Amino acid sequence: YAVFLRDVASYSAAEEHFQKSFSLYAQTMEGWIAKGYSAVDSSTESYSIKEDYAKLLRCMDRSKEAAEVEAQIKNLKDQEERDQAKK
Repeated sequence: YAVFLRDVASYSAAEEHFQKSFSLYAQTMEGWIAKGYSAVDSSTESYSIKEDYAKLLRCMDRSKEAAEVEAQIKNLKDQEERDQAKK
């Protein structure tokens, strides 16, 4: 829904929904990790949320924040590649 709100230029509401998405995602990951799964098991979902959020930030002319989120995505992907190489 946050992406829809972004696409119809309801940026403030979209940002609220993205923040809720991040919170729900973190809670979900905590639950999975508690059950013995790795956070890396669903990292693609994390990238997707963050990539969509970075697009919102750019729409809101908040390029510096968008660049920071994109750097987080790159770091996550790089870490995942390192983890996969160890296996």
